Amino acid sequence: MKTRILLLLLPLVLLAAKCKDRRYRYGAESFILLEKGGCFGTCPIYQLRVNGVGEVSYHGERFVEVEGKHQALLGPKETNELFDAFEASRFWDFEDAYDDPNVVDLPTIYLTYSDGERSKRIKDYYGTPEELKALEERVEAIAVRQGWLKKSP
Repeated sequence: MKTRILLLLLPLVLLAAKCKDRRYRYGAESFILLEKGGCFGTCPIYQLRVNGVGEVSYHGERFVEVEGKHQALLGPKETNELFDAFEASRFWDFEDAYDDPNVVDLPTIYLTYSDGERSKRIKDYYGTPEELKALEERVEAIAVRQGWLKKSP
C-alpha cells in the first residue's frame, strides 16, 4: 500500500519541481540596466533593461545591428537565472566606479541592479573585475540573441 502511494505521489513531486522554473521569482520592480556609451570610434551605444518578470526593453542608438526601441519577453527560467547571478555575485560589494583618468577613448558602461528595495549603479570604464564583466556579458547576450547587437569581440 505504501509503495502505491509513493508511486502516485512521485509524479506530483516531479511536476512541482518542474513548475518552480515556470514562475518568476523576482518582481516587476526589480531590474537590471546595461548602458553602453560611445567612444571616438564605432563603439555600440545602447541601453538594455530587463525586469524581474522577464520584460526586456532595448534602445539602440548608434553602431548597433538594430536602432530604435524594441521589446522582448524572457521566460521565467532565463530571467530567474539572470537575477540569481546578480544576487550570487554580491553586486552590492563592488566599487561604485572602475576608472582611470590616464586611460582615454574607451566606452563607458553603466550596470545597474535593483532588487526592488535597493539599487546600485556601477561605472565601468577601466580596471573592472572579471566577475562584473561576466555579468555585463550575460546581459548583453540577451540583445545578441534577439539580433539587436553583434557579439562583442
